[in-house]
Amino acid sequence: MLKKGFKDFVYEKAIKIIEEYRDKEFENVKEEELVIEATMIKVLIEKSSELILKIQQDTNNNFNVETKKIHEDEFIEYALKKNRLFAISKVLFEQMKNLSTHITIKIIFDNWNSNLGPQKGIEKYFNTPDDLFNTKAFYWRYANKNKKLFDNLEVFYQIMMRYFDFLEMYEQPITCAELIINDCKKHNLNKDQIIFILDNFTEMLFQSENPVLSNVYIELIDTRHEICPFDEEEGFYDNIWNIERLREEANQYSTILERIRFLRHKQLEYKRESEELNADIGINEEIEIEVKYLEDLLEHTKKISLTDKQEKTQMQDKFKILFLGANPTLSRLRLDEEVREIQTNLKIAKERDKLELVQEWAVTPQNLIQSVLDNCPKIIHFSGHGQIEGIILEDNSGKPKIITGDALAGLFDLFKDSIECVVLNSCYSEEQAIAIKKKVPYVIGMNTAIPDKAAIAFSVGFYKGVGAGKSIPFSFKLGISAIMLEGISGDKIPKLLED
Repeated sequence: MLKKGFKDFVYEKAIKIIEEYRDKEFENVKEEELVIEATMIKVLIEKSSELILKIQQDTNNNFNVETKKIHEDEFIEYALKKNRLFAISKVLFEQMKNLSTHITIKIIFDNWNSNLGPQKGIEKYFNTPDDLFNTKAFYWRYANKNKKLFDNLEVFYQIMMRYFDFLEMYEQPITCAELIINDCKKHNLNKDQIIFILDNFTEMLFQSENPVLSNVYIELIDTRHEICPFDEEEGFYDNIWNIERLREEANQYSTILERIRFLRHKQLEYKRESEELNADIGINEEIEIEVKYLEDLLEHTKKISLTDKQEKTQMQDKFKILFLGANPTLSRLRLDEEVREIQTNLKIAKERDKLELVQEWAVTPQNLIQSVLDNCPKIIHFSGHGQIEGIILEDNSGKPKIITGDALAGLFDLFKDSIECVVLNSCYSEEQAIAIKKKVPYVIGMNTAIPDKAAIAFSVGFYKGVGAGKSIPFSFKLGISAIMLEGISGDKIPKLLED
């Protein structure tokens, strides 16, 4: 049986995913798969009653046997047992039930995309939608470890998750303090454990900027004082070594490393004083907890920085293909079909994650310059009309404008460190290719007029090779083979110029 509320939750998320990508082009196959799985969930939930009725009717009619009533939840769970989005949403819902309204599409997609599923153990509490809670949760792990109050940290964190209930459910008749105390009683927590929970809860609420939580803070402070008045605690007022004061002083430093050094210095200073006075009030352990927290935070920050750097490097290392289309008021060409075929083949290519197709239409000379400048492509692919004198772009009024091979060579010479290949998929472009070859390693041109079908077939074959990570010469030969396999003329027209 599905958990209460899960069916509505997963149905709502499926609709949001579908709407998110309704008017967008998929950037990769994974996005397309995600929308397909979301659509399956939506349709199955909407049609489940109808499908169950049909199954039962068909069974009764075909076998003349009255079947056992099929429960809707069981049917949905069975039908979607291989749906990864459904499975991950189910785990997220169960592990983060107090956060169900805060589980965003990004959280679901990241878990779905990672192939690892949601985080396990207490780590999941470090990645909630609330930054304040995440920071505190990170610190609580060390405080718990030092105090040794909880054998099962899940119990502690589950009670602390009431914070999210308080953000949305404060108007309920039962007070927030009662909810916390009832949770503690349910798990048979002792006085020290309850005090620890209330102290950490009130500290978090005090730092929150949400005005609603100020009422909750007052409730919990009163409850805490009723259980154990502050003035009964040994050394509560006399403790000149106050961790909050030390933390505030440490926070005056701009970097985490400087804060750690400051606290280590204070820790040594405290040890000397406690040895001289032959007294230990426990502040050394609290400083150690704070330092351990900062050290972990520093390590976590380094990992994030490294990940960001890697992602940036990956973006910079993308193999960009710049498709330039121009079709001014001459005979019409099937350029949209050509780019669609290229895009389709790149999406399913082996190296698809490393490839990016950028499109520029109705290209003018200024568009051409800006597009190359903005993208620094590896391959520039022009598709359109051509004459012996040059390829045909558009002027600002949409009329034909001839661009010579020498003009193109002069532009591409400025980007020779990034451009690997230029494809001129236009008639009579071999002359321009010869001029460009002086500046670029590989250039493909056409030695005469090329039919639309042959031009499209060549592009499909060529980019199948590029998408598989093959060399330009290999991909060129694959393009020629594609023309021949289609059984159309034109396989002698494309020419590859190389060193």
